Amino acid sequence: MNYSTCPICGRNADTGPEGTRDAFYVRCSRCGPFILSGTAAAMLPSRLQNNPLAIARASHAIRGQTSENNRLEIYSTHVDEICTKALPSPKIQLINLRNYLIADRGATLKSIDIRDKDALVAVVGATDESSLIHLIEWASRQGLVTLSPDRNTIKLIPRGWKIETPASLSLMQGTSSDSTTNTRKGHCPKCGPDRYADIVSKHKEQYDSGDIFAIEYYYILRCCGCKAIYVLNVYESSEDIIYEDNPETGQAEPKPKAHMTYWPSSTKHSKPKWWDKLFDLTLREILNEVYGALNADHHILASIGIRTALDRTFVLLEIEESLKFFEKLNELVNKNIISDNEKSLLEILTDAGSASAHRGWKPESEQLTTLIDAMETFLYRVFVIEIEVNAIKEHIPQRRNTFKRNSNHELPDLYEK
Repeated sequence: MNYSTCPICGRNADTGPEGTRDAFYVRCSRCGPFILSGTAAAMLPSRLQNNPLAIARASHAIRGQTSENNRLEIYSTHVDEICTKALPSPKIQLINLRNYLIADRGATLKSIDIRDKDALVAVVGATDESSLIHLIEWASRQGLVTLSPDRNTIKLIPRGWKIETPASLSLMQGTSSDSTTNTRKGHCPKCGPDRYADIVSKHKEQYDSGDIFAIEYYYILRCCGCKAIYVLNVYESSEDIIYEDNPETGQAEPKPKAHMTYWPSSTKHSKPKWWDKLFDLTLREILNEVYGALNADHHILASIGIRTALDRTFVLLEIEESLKFFEKLNELVNKNIISDNEKSLLEILTDAGSASAHRGWKPESEQLTTLIDAMETFLYRVFVIEIEVNAIKEHIPQRRNTFKRNSNHELPDLYEK
């Protein structure tokens, strides 16, 4: 197996076969040197594709356990562990940064070039370059390091040598969800987002392993408008930190990012207004599950459901079920039901559903919305628009008969006596 880039982070890397084994070595400036088995390499894309957090976790996990003299060997049994192992909390990231600076320059306290920030992200255990810069800037304001104006060099100063676990880095104390008020904003399943709700009940769970800290809140909320009852779950972890400007100091400060989940699920895509004009109950049941999957963030299932809805539509359009999909599309073109351009769009919808069903492809929210919009446009054109236009026809007033002048008819002379 041959790679010109690192199979973990995608950077250019030095790679090659590892002896006669089904494995190869990788020397990556971000992840470090390691050995990867062929089976593990085949498993990685499904774990890392479109998942920056998993990439950050894997890079940090490898970097912290490998060296040129003792390269980490990764087999299939290790893949899920390195991709899911939590990143260190900010206070541990700061200690990792301190240790890196000491190991690089020792007691000389000289400035260190950090232009390759992507590599330092893996060393420290930050989620991305932006989080790393915020961490370094925060450390600089605390008088632990000095950062050059161009952010390309950093220097550990004497106070920074004494970094342990400063209390000021206990970021989970007083999180955004800690509040004594009896109301908060939520996504009402009937009224929509950002609606005030009464807090009927609240429960808090807390986890602290020393390195990782997490808090989970459960709220029972009652909408202040429609009085609907719904549940909100808020999860905050020291692994997922964002930086927001403090209005008093004007400086960016770290805080945990709140991940919110609602039940019933908040509506992300409503059924179209013409929904009740779809005459086939089976098609409506399929679409019900598609919208349910979408609103529950089950993107893979929703993508597969779109293809299922198309298959049912072709049955209703009297296309032979035994035909292959591309043959069905050709038959629709031959019957003048769709154009060549619409055929191309339906092929994309089908390919998307197949990729989700057979390769586990998970479309992004915007991509899935586009796929559903395209499906709805097709269904509206073949099943609904004719009904709606014919309904309008009944209300159009008929044209009145008017007198037409006959060119051969002679008008009487009004002045004739």
